[in-house]
Amino acid sequence: MFIIPTLYLRQQRIANLAQEQPSPIPADPQAAGDFLRAAGVEMLHLIDIEAPSAAGHSPNEPVIRLLAQECGFHCQLSAKTRALETISHYFQTGIARIVLGTLAYQQPRFAEAVAAQFPGKVGVEITVRHGKVAIKGWTVAANKSAAEYLARFREQGISFVLYSDVNEVGTLTTDNVARIRTFAERAGVPVIQSTDLESLDQLRQLLHLEKFGVMGTILGRSLYENRFDLVSLITMTKEHELNIASDEATLIPE
Repeated sequence: MFIIPTLYLRQQRIANLAQEQPSPIPADPQAAGDFLRAAGVEMLHLIDIEAPSAAGHSPNEPVIRLLAQECGFHCQLSAKTRALETISHYFQTGIARIVLGTLAYQQPRFAEAVAAQFPGKVGVEITVRHGKVAIKGWTVAANKSAAEYLARFREQGISFVLYSDVNEVGTLTTDNVARIRTFAERAGVPVIQSTDLESLDQLRQLLHLEKFGVMGTILGRSLYENRFDLVSLITMTKEHELNIASDEATLIPE
């Protein structure tokens, strides 16, 4: 399972999500890349705060290019843009995938056009809060289930999902983890768990979902607030993979 740090890009720097305290992530993009690579990070979730809503170039493209091409990270990008041209510019920087948020719900034809132009590289966000799909910017819960939205997105060519399932206060509980498993088992596409971690126990529970299609979990504010040691989290995932491989090897007859 991938541990996927979130980097917020603004003015060609890495923005500090926890402004009230120093961030362990350097603001300088090259220094941030070196820090994350040394920790064992392979995949990043980038959020371009200054993404152009219409056709055009983002001022943060040099940073994205550095992280994707020079540092060699597998980068997925979330950006509020409504132009295919802008999305094309992003892919030219070297990103591997792009994530559509509210736009996928508001403009399904646009989402379908993006997926058609960049097959296998377009994902969506599905957030479930207290059992109902919550869409950013909407004041009421959606009237469709996560499964219904997923079916529509798959018809449009969407190839992966950032999925969050939390209780009414935004916490990831054991019941939420069980629902993430159910969703991933039925998704038919790779799933990335997108609720920020609060404890190592949550990661331990999520690691067992990898075999059901959960390929990674995103770190957000917890990383900037230095709640976890990044190396320890990645080591935990690697040890889990080794344990699985060892268990599978014992099942192979001589």
